[in-house]
Amino acid sequence: MTISLDVDNSIYMRTIRHWHPLSEKWAGADCLLTAIDNGWKVDPTVYCQEFWHAGSRLVTIYYFELTRDGETMEMPVITNPYARRLLRLLTTNLRPLEERDVIRRRQRENEPRD
Repeated sequence: MTISLDVDNSIYMRTIRHWHPLSEKWAGADCLLTAIDNGWKVDPTVYCQEFWHAGSRLVTIYYFELTRDGETMEMPVITNPYARRLLRLLTTNLRPLEERDVIRRRQRENEPRD
């Protein structure tokens, strides 16, 4: 763990934390920041999915598509204040997850069949 100066000059503790989809269902914003530090590029379109717990507590999952050296990975990040701040700093285009599913379905339909 290191002390870092963030983009907006606030001081925070930076934890280097690897994430893999087989190890955890959702990542934290610290995992996303570690990936960015390791050279992964964030697609500007980020999809979100909302869950209501007990009808009173909203939890949002943000789906980031990351690319590096021709490899692509999707990182679902659970919301917290730092994740929301990263969304603003990364200048993302936030879209509902259902929209991504429609786009992927259309792409599959348009693929050539053997």
